[in-house]
Amino acid sequence: MQGSGRLVEALELNPPDQEGALNRRTGLIFRNVAANYAGTVSILLMAFFLTPFLVNRLGNLQFGLWAIIGGVMAYGGLLDLGVSTAVVKYVGEHSDLDDVPGVEKVIHNSLAVYLAIGAAVLVFTGAATLVVPLVFPIPEELVGTSMILVAITGGSLAVNFPLGMYNGVLLGLQRHHVVNAADILWGVGTTAGAVIVVGGGGGLIGLALVYLVGNTLGQMIRIGYLLIKHPEVRWLRVRFDRVTSGKIFSFSIWAFLLRLASTLRSRTDEIVVGASLSVAAVTPYFVGLRLGDSLSRLTSQVSAALFPYGSRLDALEDREGLRHMYLTATRSNLAIAMPMALFLWIQAPRFIEAWMGPGFEQSTLPARLLILAVMCHVYVAVGHTFLKSINRHQAMASWSMVEVLANLALSLILVRFYGLAGVAAGTLIPALAYNLGFVLPHASSRLGARVLTVVRQSVVPQVPALTVSAVVMLVAANLPGDPGLFRLIGEAAAAGLTYWAVYYFLGAGPEERALARRVVGGLMPDRKAPPTQDDRAQ
Repeated sequence: MQGSGRLVEALELNPPDQEGALNRRTGLIFRNVAANYAGTVSILLMAFFLTPFLVNRLGNLQFGLWAIIGGVMAYGGLLDLGVSTAVVKYVGEHSDLDDVPGVEKVIHNSLAVYLAIGAAVLVFTGAATLVVPLVFPIPEELVGTSMILVAITGGSLAVNFPLGMYNGVLLGLQRHHVVNAADILWGVGTTAGAVIVVGGGGGLIGLALVYLVGNTLGQMIRIGYLLIKHPEVRWLRVRFDRVTSGKIFSFSIWAFLLRLASTLRSRTDEIVVGASLSVAAVTPYFVGLRLGDSLSRLTSQVSAALFPYGSRLDALEDREGLRHMYLTATRSNLAIAMPMALFLWIQAPRFIEAWMGPGFEQSTLPARLLILAVMCHVYVAVGHTFLKSINRHQAMASWSMVEVLANLALSLILVRFYGLAGVAAGTLIPALAYNLGFVLPHASSRLGARVLTVVRQSVVPQVPALTVSAVVMLVAANLPGDPGLFRLIGEAAAAGLTYWAVYYFLGAGPEERALARRVVGGLMPDRKAPPTQDDRAQ
């Protein structure tokens, strides 16, 4: 098929030069990770400046209501049933085999499923509109607003289910740069729209409409790219066949349980705080939660980029390649995450005050506990991803549900005695047990590595850099001068560069050093050598 060649040639996945294929594949992973970081950092920076603006303009009560409704409606996203993860896996596998008809079958069946899910979301939205005012202590004057917010948010979710399927297609096709470019455009548009609308008195309803329009346009950008770049592929056809759909659902049901666990883990805390304490108490907890969430997003880009790569290694039955990548990527991912986590943990009080202003002191302890919980997940993230890549995530999915149920139970108990800190502790304790007690040994066993080998090759190399970087942070914090946001950014940069420099010389492996030299070389200006005598003669 002519279109098949065009699709795979763009991916550069099966070149005739097999020696050069490895370099291109490594370069592809690096470009995907770089694109993910560009998009994630851009979105986080916009959210960083938008959050205090919204809190100041809306107040703790209305902003808390906004956070609660966002948490409730996130459960509507669970109707995805794990299909989005299956789309990434099977689009990646079929494109790797030059099988464009196979790619089309996955797309057509998934679109049919998502249209049905979109209709189910509308039913869920109708129920949530009635339930939210009954469950949460919302002031009478905001009950009508809350119902309208749920309706708008649910409508946005229903529309974006079928449209959002193409995001998974792009990830499966290794087009991370397109996904992140669309995310950045979405972020700029919605941030500007939120500032204009809320600043002009549009309130919560205006804010919800901004996100409805922005989300829809963001998804249209992705679809437009596919239609223009590859018109030979039938992107918009709807078709349901039992064989393809059965393959998708046999994988997605376990991915759904992991998604369910992730949603419960990340979205239940606001609901527990709002129901057990007050709607206004959600705002200070949300500030601490935002720090943990930002760290999680910043440190998940490596594992996200490795998912389709792991599927390819599994298709080629390259077990040694999986084991090697598991050990190397786990060490690298920890090296990326550790300086950021260390800085946020040590400087949480200063950072929160510089970011949000005074009055958020009670956010510090929850933030520190949630950062520790995030790092538990970060440490096993690569193993978690590769277990999905090789379709060995069933046990992990089951135990993840045990973790989140323990999370919910502990949070509901501890919030009565320790308030906001109790909710965060209820998240941390199960995270420690699940990730270090189950995922680490399970992933290591499935990927052919001993736990002690993983710890020795990933944690021990971080110790020198961790020690030196912590000293730099503590010394910088005690220097005289204005303790403002820009100084904190400078301290974070100094500590991070110190960590990575020490890690490069004392902890990194040969592949990591080679990649670091490549990155630095790419940032340096291209200096041509002076012409030789032979050059001048020519």
